[in-house]
Amino acid sequence: MKAWGDTYAADQYFGYIFRRMFVAAALPAILASPAFAQASAPDAAMLKPVQDWIAAYNAGTGSLPEDIFTQDVVITDEFPPFIWSGISGEHRWATEVDGFMKPGQQHVSVGAPRFFQRARSGNRVSFVLPAHLWISRGKRRLNESALWFYVLVKTASGWKIAADTWTTINRPVK
Repeated sequence: MKAWGDTYAADQYFGYIFRRMFVAAALPAILASPAFAQASAPDAAMLKPVQDWIAAYNAGTGSLPEDIFTQDVVITDEFPPFIWSGISGEHRWATEVDGFMKPGQQHVSVGAPRFFQRARSGNRVSFVLPAHLWISRGKRRLNESALWFYVLVKTASGWKIAADTWTTINRPVK
């Protein structure tokens, strides 16, 4: 074994330190690479059914497209009966909404997704969208802010909405 004063021992020691520092500096860059990265927001494919939902709703010309929902979709909202299940439940929910918001007299917009989570399997995600709903009633325009929670499931034909929950932050002034 060589003494510390020996050049060979010092080279080994500093080589060891250099390798450790290099790994410590490079590790964050390696873990941030796409191969290791966990997405922090839904991608375009995940957002597509939600965007289709919003576009159909804002158009106010017909029912929501059924192909954006799973067959066992669950919708929760803040009016009785508060929960609707399956495609037929989605139709009943839409009929209820149309009873107090006339089609074409409402508009919803959303902000950037928050609180994105992905199941370990990778085929189920959830996120929250800050949302605003404007409703026209004659000369009056009501404004409602909400958090819109979604659960999406990846199917053979793409991402579909499995759960949709609207939670009002402020009640509109009537």
